[in-house]
Amino acid sequence: RFVVFSTLSYVGMRATELCSLKIKDFDLSGKYTRLHLKIKGGQLHAPLISDELSSLIKTYIVTLRPLSKKEDFLFALTPFSKKPLTRDYLARMISSIALGSGISKEISPHSCRATVASHLHRNGVPLSEIQDLLGHKSMMTTMMYIRKTDEEKESASRKVNYLKATKEG
Repeated sequence: RFVVFSTLSYVGMRATELCSLKIKDFDLSGKYTRLHLKIKGGQLHAPLISDELSSLIKTYIVTLRPLSKKEDFLFALTPFSKKPLTRDYLARMISSIALGSGISKEISPHSCRATVASHLHRNGVPLSEIQDLLGHKSMMTTMMYIRKTDEEKESASRKVNYLKATKEG
């Protein structure tokens, strides 16, 4: 569960993309590790992944999927299963993780994707890089994710001004 959630959260991939990953899609051949994804519209996308996530996935494969072949799904229902995680199972897993962490707000695989975009934006990553990571064709799609972050900032600043005004009044 931890590796699945970490992969979803680090890369910001769609649930379908995560569920369809195969072991061969975890590419260690270059200078940097990549995950080869088939994204919306059938296009191929190969984002770089962090050293931390790469190490986590390597350990997961060696420890929990030792008999798996390259064509097997990376994330299966059980370590020896050939059946991949399903979107429904993934959604239940994410909800369970959230509840177990004391988060009462409804969390979904897609909200993890939006969170990745928001965190990157808050940390000054250019929109074009966020667009590339998420595999969006249009910058407008990426900006829809970011707009929510900007609205949250605006809402917080309005509250601060309101509190300041009430103290002065």
